[in-house]
Amino acid sequence: MPTTIRETVLAAVATKLDAISGTNFKRTATPPVDYDDLPAIRQYSGNHVPVPQNTGSELRTMRVDVEIYVTAATDDELDPALNDLYGKVYSALIDPVDPTHGVPAVRHVRKALYDNPDILSEDQARSFYGTLLGFEINFETAESDPYNAG
Repeated sequence: MPTTIRETVLAAVATKLDAISGTNFKRTATPPVDYDDLPAIRQYSGNHVPVPQNTGSELRTMRVDVEIYVTAATDDELDPALNDLYGKVYSALIDPVDPTHGVPAVRHVRKALYDNPDILSEDQARSFYGTLLGFEINFETAESDPYNAG
């Protein structure tokens, strides 16, 4: 069975996130994150909206959510650790050298204008911190054809 452009794009994003060293990456993993897996990155694919173009193609904007979680020896170290992982995720996905992530159908990736509130652990003995980052990926397919680039 052929691979859709959507899956090709999501797999390319997963490859970039999985390459971030020192983290436990899972794509579309079911929550919750296990404390022993921290620091962790989770990728969730969202809906995409096709917009027909006058060229016989459709431009699609797909939402990809990325949750990140960290732990630290002290509460004062949690925020810097989360910000460090945020920077690594952002740099991996907003790549000026390879904005298509090796997928010619990708037009661009941008940081979405939404994030979820930060998540703090309730267990004082095992502190962790996390947040959700939103990204939007524009890619083009042939009109009414999810398998071929436009």
